[in-house]
Amino acid sequence: MIRFHFIIKKNNDDKIISMEKFWESIEFKNKDFNQQRFSPFKDKLDLFYICLLIGLKTENKIPVEQFEYAQITDTWTINLKNKSKARDFILGMFLSVLVKDNNNDKSKIQKIINNNLDNNNDNKLSESGMKKMHEYSFGGYCKLLNELDYEPPGTIVVLMDKINKLLN
Repeated sequence: MIRFHFIIKKNNDDKIISMEKFWESIEFKNKDFNQQRFSPFKDKLDLFYICLLIGLKTENKIPVEQFEYAQITDTWTINLKNKSKARDFILGMFLSVLVKDNNNDKSKIQKIINNNLDNNNDNKLSESGMKKMHEYSFGGYCKLLNELDYEPPGTIVVLMDKINKLLN
């Protein structure tokens, strides 16, 4: 699972809509009279990242084995990686959640970091780290869907309000 993925469906749970369907409702589209022209979401990884933030903030993770999923990309987008350097913040937040219960035990913390990072991969994550990151992103997605009554948001404003509520 060295690539980033989108949920197709959750096994035995028909309420969970695909991330692709959700994406289509929030993706930036420069069309007249369309609320999506105000969307800040221009890359599929933006949705993955928002869901990851929600999962990390709420400490909500769901094992990837509960889902069917499809590949979206194998690397961070240019905006997350180079322009904004957000990748480094994302990895920092991810690791802080993973190590938070180790009470400054340097050997345990180092082991967690070593098990989850891999500098030889462009995304800087090991296979284990990528799996854990997906668990948090998928958990965050399900949490967001619950806030939206398991439907894509009607408007970008509704979506941003729900994201704000979950992150505060």
